[in-house]
Amino acid sequence: MVSHGRPLVDHEVGPILSVGRLTNEAGLAERPWAILWFTNEVECLMSRIEISLFLLVWLMAACDGETLGQTDPGDGASLDVIAVDTAVDAHVPTDSNASRDAQSAPDMNSVQDALLDSRSPDSAIGNHPDGCRIGFSGGSAVGVGFPTPNARLQSIGVVRATILFAEFADVTSDRTPEEVFQLLSPGAEAFFTANSYGRMDLILDPHLVWLPLQENAAHYAAGLTSFAGHRAFMDEAVRAADPAFDFSSTDVVVVMAAPNAQDIGYGPTWMGIPEYALVADGRAFTNGVTSGADLLFWGSQWLNHELGHSMGLPDLYSFDGPDGFTRPFSVMDLINSSAPEFLAWERWQLGWLDDDQIICDGLDSEIQLTPIESIGGLKAAMVRSAGARVVVVESRRAIGYDIGLQDTGVVVSLVDGALPTGRGIIEVMHDRIPLTPGQSVVVDGVRVEIVSRTSMTDTVVLTRP
Repeated sequence: MVSHGRPLVDHEVGPILSVGRLTNEAGLAERPWAILWFTNEVECLMSRIEISLFLLVWLMAACDGETLGQTDPGDGASLDVIAVDTAVDAHVPTDSNASRDAQSAPDMNSVQDALLDSRSPDSAIGNHPDGCRIGFSGGSAVGVGFPTPNARLQSIGVVRATILFAEFADVTSDRTPEEVFQLLSPGAEAFFTANSYGRMDLILDPHLVWLPLQENAAHYAAGLTSFAGHRAFMDEAVRAADPAFDFSSTDVVVVMAAPNAQDIGYGPTWMGIPEYALVADGRAFTNGVTSGADLLFWGSQWLNHELGHSMGLPDLYSFDGPDGFTRPFSVMDLINSSAPEFLAWERWQLGWLDDDQIICDGLDSEIQLTPIESIGGLKAAMVRSAGARVVVVESRRAIGYDIGLQDTGVVVSLVDGALPTGRGIIEVMHDRIPLTPGQSVVVDGVRVEIVSRTSMTDTVVLTRP
């Protein structure tokens, strides 16, 4: 749920690279002139290869117009197989810095492979991920576009959430701050470490005292329905804590209402803009969250959902009824579903998937996907169907936080950037049931056929019928 950050306008409330060093083994570290010579030679070689490839493509097109690296399946020829690093591991929380260094340190063997391997997505099908990116809807605080608004919470690196605890003039908490904090931690931190493949390091900094706010709980509950009221709720808590707490490193503020304050039934996200930011210790905050009594039901997944909003993600459940558009997939739909891990599109938005893990407009080729819950490999095949609509294909398995998933396989969804949050901005097709080999579905003029699967891969073909 989101309290939107544009005062008096568009208010809506729904139900709720690090670079590796050259070693000294070859003496290069002591010879900077050797490094410069080596770099120039590599650049020269790459330029020659690019020119040769350009001439080859031009000559083939001039001869018969056929596409480089592809054959027509209608002629009985086999399709190309597009795969990237299919050796994957189910993700577990790891040291995020070590993980990023291991992924980004350059290796000369991998550089050579990238130049010579004709199976890589770019050389095989002319992959251009920018063709599948859609813009962010103007004036919206959340959405499916790129880039997310600058005022939204960062999703890469260390993200520090200050946790405050508030009770009210008519409600004294029946739990200690430590007990309430345990409802969030370590669950929230572990969830974001896993879903981001170690790229986001969420740190929860609790101020473990109950802060007495001046009004009855019902007063703050009423404030949740407006931008100004919600902001005032959080601002009072921040000012109450400020004399004893240092906010100078805070990225987002989370105010935990006493769980026995039944008048505050739910906990939404406040999304501000710089002109109306909360300020403490010289730090301005444009993102905040407050909890409600439903915390006792949702647990840490509640905070995972709300921080998703803080980072710019929309609601995927329906504002018009009890159903959802993607469930059981994504915590942005049903918070406590059997498959709460973020969708491929959401992870791409947040910078947790690299462009080379996305195939855009890879039609008429076999594409081998690895499960979104695992680290490494190709994660999504996409086709820009029309306007701001994109068909997205990903693989899901009952691993990681999706361990409760009963039906596994290929999940096909339609992203529609023209729709608002809570209105089907992302919708999983095929009755939200994963597809298996032999099955196919047509979505927005794109046919998705599942060719084969292994324990950790799904092979698909996308065509325009």
